[in-house]
Amino acid sequence: MIFITGYKLFGFIDVNAPVLIYNDRWYSLDPLFHSSSFWEGFTYQHGPHRMGFAYLLFSITSYLSDWNSRWDMFLQAAIYVVCALMALRLKFLIFQKMHWTDVLIPCIFITIQSAVSVTFNPYIHGLMPFFALALGLCYYIRPNILRVFAFSIIAAVGIFSGFVLFVSVCFIAIQTLVLIKTAQYQKLFIFLPLPIIAWLYLSLSQVHSMKPELTNDISYYLEYGTLLSCNFLLNGRSIFWPYILLACISVFTFLIISNVRSLWAHPMRVSAIFSLLIVPPLLFILANIISRADIGMANALTSRYIPVTMTLVFGVYLMLLKITNRYYLQGFLLVVFTSVILRFQFTPMPARTERIITLSKNIKDWEKCLLQGNTYNNCKSKTNLPLKHNGNKKSLQEKIDFLKANKLNIFKE
Repeated sequence: MIFITGYKLFGFIDVNAPVLIYNDRWYSLDPLFHSSSFWEGFTYQHGPHRMGFAYLLFSITSYLSDWNSRWDMFLQAAIYVVCALMALRLKFLIFQKMHWTDVLIPCIFITIQSAVSVTFNPYIHGLMPFFALALGLCYYIRPNILRVFAFSIIAAVGIFSGFVLFVSVCFIAIQTLVLIKTAQYQKLFIFLPLPIIAWLYLSLSQVHSMKPELTNDISYYLEYGTLLSCNFLLNGRSIFWPYILLACISVFTFLIISNVRSLWAHPMRVSAIFSLLIVPPLLFILANIISRADIGMANALTSRYIPVTMTLVFGVYLMLLKITNRYYLQGFLLVVFTSVILRFQFTPMPARTERIITLSKNIKDWEKCLLQGNTYNNCKSKTNLPLKHNGNKKSLQEKIDFLKANKLNIFKE
C-alpha cells in the first residue's frame, strides 16, 4: 500500500509542483534572501509561529538544488512516507502484532488530500505528524538516558518549528502528569531546558497578535469546527453537519470510555502516546476556530490542514483496535473506517486537486513570463495571478532580481 499511495503522491507532485517560489514561501524564505545566520533563520517569525526545523529543511534543499521549489515538495512527500513507516512501527510496538486493517495506515499519511502541503507550502503544517510520531516512538527507546535526551531534543526543536508548537506543548504537559520510570536526576533533563526555551521564545518573539472578533453565531463556529475536524474525510459542506458533529462526538466519547480500562491496564506510556496523537490536533482546531474561522467556511476545508488531522485519524484507528471486549462492534466500526479511508484516498476532493492543477498551470505561466525578461508587474498583468508576496523587507521584484543575479530557481542555467 505504501508503494501504491506513494506512487500516486509522487506522480501528482511531479506533474504539478512548480519550480518558482509561490505564496507564503516568498516570506518564509526571507532569511535565505538576506543571508541570515542559521540561528536567525531558525528563530525567524513567520506569522504566529517560528520556522525552526522547516528552515533547516529549506536551507538544505535550497543549497542542493539552487532554490528549486520542487525539491521541497518531494521532501515533504518523503516525510509523509516516513510518517507512515513510523506509524506502522508505533502500532506494532503498542499491540505487539499486526492487524489486517493496518494496510490503511499508509493511506492516512500518504494522500493527495494534502495537496497544498506537497505542491506549494510544505513543512509548516506538514511536520506535525512527524514530530508527534517521533515523540511516541521515543517512549520505547532504551536505555532511559537516551530516551530522555531524545525527548528533550525533539521537544525543544518542536517549540520553534511551525505548528509543531502544539505537539511540543502537549508533550510537555503530559510529562507533568505521567510518571516516567527513570531516575529522578534523569527527569531533570526534560524540565531544565523548558525555562530556557520559554525565555528565548518570548524574548526573541515579534509580537504577533491575532485578534478574533468572533462576530458569527455559535452554529457557525460549530459547523466550522466540524468541517475542520473532519476535513480528512469530507468533500465539502453539508446540510447534515449537525448530525456529523453529533456522530463524531458520540463515537469519540464511546471510544474514550471503551478504552479507559484498557489504557489503564497498559504502561502509562501508551496513554501518553494516545494523548500525543489526539490532543495536539484538537488544540490546533480550537486555536484555528478562534483565530481563522471568520475568514470563511471554505478555510476549514483547505488541504493545508490535512496533515494536522492525520494523527487524529490514526489515534482513532488505534482506539478502535483496543476495543477488546466488543468484537462484533469493533469489526463493524473497522469495516466502516476502512471503507471511508479507502473512499477518500482514491477519490480526493475535486475542488482541492483541480485548484492545485489550475494554480500550477498559472505559476508555470509566471515562470515563462519571467524567463522572457519581464518584470513582476508586467507578468502580474499578463497572468492575472499575484504571487501573493507579503514579505516585510525586500519587495518581490527585488527578490526576483536576487534569484536572477545569482542564477537561482527558474534562472538556473
